[in-house]
Amino acid sequence: MKVYYVIAYNGLLFHGSQWQPNVPTVTGTFVEILQAMKTDPTRKVRITSRTDLYVSAVMNILRVNQSKFLNLRGLNKLANPKGIAVLGMFTEEPRIKTKRYAYYLQKSKINASWEEIAWKLNEFKRMTEFAAFIKPDKIPRNTMFEVHETMVKETNLGYLVEIEATGFGWQQVRRMIGFIIDPKYKGVSPLKFQERKVPLHLNVPTGKHLLLKSIEFKVPIVFEQVARKKDIELEGLYRYHDIEFQRFFINELVQKIHVMNKIIKGKTSNGNE
Repeated sequence: MKVYYVIAYNGLLFHGSQWQPNVPTVTGTFVEILQAMKTDPTRKVRITSRTDLYVSAVMNILRVNQSKFLNLRGLNKLANPKGIAVLGMFTEEPRIKTKRYAYYLQKSKINASWEEIAWKLNEFKRMTEFAAFIKPDKIPRNTMFEVHETMVKETNLGYLVEIEATGFGWQQVRRMIGFIIDPKYKGVSPLKFQERKVPLHLNVPTGKHLLLKSIEFKVPIVFEQVARKKDIELEGLYRYHDIEFQRFFINELVQKIHVMNKIIKGKTSNGNE
């Protein structure tokens, strides 16, 4: 049977979400955890939203083909020390509506103002073609998306930028952020590159400050199990190099756990409550 696990993870511990030989990845580590619980997945484990090197998530979804349900407390006991938290489980195939990413910008490392960031984010909302802001892949993929919502919030030491869209291409969020903070594009609208079919040459910022914050569903899902806060050892996820980003990550994770614990079996969630 197909089982979908809602997971969060500290991206600093992984070379991305997709399986790769000889390096730790989110899916590879999760398969090892399943094997330790005497449950081998019968097919390749798939992840809903691919994340790159060092990128973290408060909500991503793993699809696993397995023969039985597993207890979330037992899963978390093995997963938490490895930087993964298993928040919930369901069996109906999800229909994704939007994905929301958050990026933390340190003030000391950029010279873009709040006004510049907010203006460019609003300009991105007017776009539908993002080929200029997506890393080319070996396989031609969709480059047309709709940005539903953007936000920038000033913090003590930086700016927290959030982007919600129907989907994202390879490195798209980081390339959008790179365009926003690049001095040579100061005062330049991204709409200028709406028709461009090849990527811009951009300084792509690190994935260490990027977080997949949430996934919203077209059709509400029904959880079979939801982890409780006491089932998750948050200390296993406290390994960030930047204290403000770490605080944001943990706060978002605790809030997600709280929201999911308000949902009992037979009730539904669209991902954001």
